[in-house]
Amino acid sequence: MNGFPLNVIGAFALMADGKVASPRSELQELGVAVSGDGPPEELIVLDTIAGLSYVYDEEMQTIALEVATTSRVAKDIDASGKGDLPEPVSSNGLVLNYSAYAAASYDIPDALMDVNGGSLSLDARAFSNWGTIQQTGVIGTTTFADMTVLRLDTVWSYSDQKRLLSYRLGDVVSGGLGWTRPVRLGGGQVRRNFGLRPDLVTMPLPAIEGTAGVPSTVDVYIDGVKAYSNKIQEGPFKIDSIPVFTSSGTAKVVLTDPSGREVESESEFFTSPDLLKRDLYDFSIEAGLARRSYGTENFDYADEPAAVASLRYGITDIITGEAHAEGGMGLYQGGLGILLSAEQFGTVNAAVAAST
Repeated sequence: MNGFPLNVIGAFALMADGKVASPRSELQELGVAVSGDGPPEELIVLDTIAGLSYVYDEEMQTIALEVATTSRVAKDIDASGKGDLPEPVSSNGLVLNYSAYAAASYDIPDALMDVNGGSLSLDARAFSNWGTIQQTGVIGTTTFADMTVLRLDTVWSYSDQKRLLSYRLGDVVSGGLGWTRPVRLGGGQVRRNFGLRPDLVTMPLPAIEGTAGVPSTVDVYIDGVKAYSNKIQEGPFKIDSIPVFTSSGTAKVVLTDPSGREVESESEFFTSPDLLKRDLYDFSIEAGLARRSYGTENFDYADEPAAVASLRYGITDIITGEAHAEGGMGLYQGGLGILLSAEQFGTVNAAVAAST
């Protein structure tokens, strides 16, 4: 193709009129852009492809293609460097975290000391293959109250790394969006948890497109720091998911051919962790009894149940849609929102909500 051997065996058919055709799937694998939609086995006559010419050598059983850049499909290159994800390891055990605090005052003229109070904050956990049970609370006294024991949260949680889901039963805090208010519930929760995959990048990353006239080495620099380097074949290319360490900046691409000649190009980029990649979604669903007087009462829950649900979806790499609904105790509310990335303005968030 274009003077460079591909060293592959291709499927071509010699038609009755002497023209050459090839299955749609074969041309797509070779990186030739084929218009229209059709089954993979559909034969496409090469003469019908704009910007393509060929020479068929019947004796050598070879075909030489000359394809214009506009008639070629850019080769996708993933620069994220994803590797195999290690299997999670769990065990059995107990953990107790604590924080002690005490306060006292001393009257120097009267040489009197007065103890103002003290507290002991506790966070106890028991974990196994079946999940984690956590109990938090405070034991203490002040000048206004005698020794008290205050229960904060009691919750069982379990995380599924393969499905990126976390489950919680007990005292939970509902998920929310930038324009909603989380609430405390005594009940259950199912939510997406991207934190289970530290290697997963959820925000859209810059993509670099270009064309190499000959097999070359491509180097990508983000604000002067090399972020990616690899060898590429001749033709159009697209490098996705380039790792960046800033939300905006300049990406410089350097193509070096075998003779050492360099071709440079620069482009500005902008990204935001508030956005989701295309077709990636995040959600949180909760149901239970609203908790009241948190931090002052041990067991104070509403009598009527309530439910909350939030959803975020990457419509495109620059548009993330949002939806939220909640209901209970006589209140029903829902809303839609959108996050839009624009280089001139950064990330813009707009939402509309209705309640009864």
